[in-house]
Amino acid sequence: MATWIILLLEAGLYIGLKLLWSVDAPSAEAFTMQMALPASWSDILHQPWRMVTYAMIHLDFSHLLVNCLWIAWFGSLAVNKTHSERITGLFLAGAVAGAVAFAAYCAATGSEGRVLVGASAATLSLIVGTLTIKLLSPASNSVSRRQSLTRTALYALAFVVLATMLTGAGQIAAHIGGIVAGIAVGAAIALRSRKIQTAAGEQSARPASEERRSGTSGLSAPGSHSQVIDKVRTSGFASLSEAERKQLF
Repeated sequence: MATWIILLLEAGLYIGLKLLWSVDAPSAEAFTMQMALPASWSDILHQPWRMVTYAMIHLDFSHLLVNCLWIAWFGSLAVNKTHSERITGLFLAGAVAGAVAFAAYCAATGSEGRVLVGASAATLSLIVGTLTIKLLSPASNSVSRRQSLTRTALYALAFVVLATMLTGAGQIAAHIGGIVAGIAVGAAIALRSRKIQTAAGEQSARPASEERRSGTSGLSAPGSHSQVIDKVRTSGFASLSEAERKQLF
């Protein structure tokens, strides 16, 4: 569900902006600038929502298409390993980390007049986060799972290389921020899931071990000798459990 919400937002804003550009270019430009990420820390702190909204804006259809395809693929993979709402967490963490890295690079190089749009940093966070979750899951120890994970990682690496070749230094800094966020958030999700699974396994194993120690194996505990005799008188010998019958003889 979270994957589809992200995709609908990305595509809907792109279509809406294209329509707005065709009828009112000044308003479209003003809206885009309010959504885009500025390179100046003072502007970011004054309008912090732009650390996320820039990832919803695409000015080029090919850029939108590539990002949406990767979001759809890795979003569906992530659902198999974690709750769908955590896909949103990976996406937002990548967007914020990419914004921080972009602003830091621009501040260090004196390029504070630039702006950034596009979901590449957030998409990379989702890709790398999903791979991290799958890598740290116990099922990844099997040969088939390792082979599948290797193929997926190679595809992701190809995307990273391509994205790096076609962008400038500021965008590369944002991509690196998204990758770092994906590793950190993906590892946190995977380790937390492992802890929950381990705790659940220990809890389910505890009653069985206690039952084996008691030696009753699920049989009802016998009462006193007089209580057993009273039970025979009122309900008959057939109503006694195995333990109660042994108590009589």
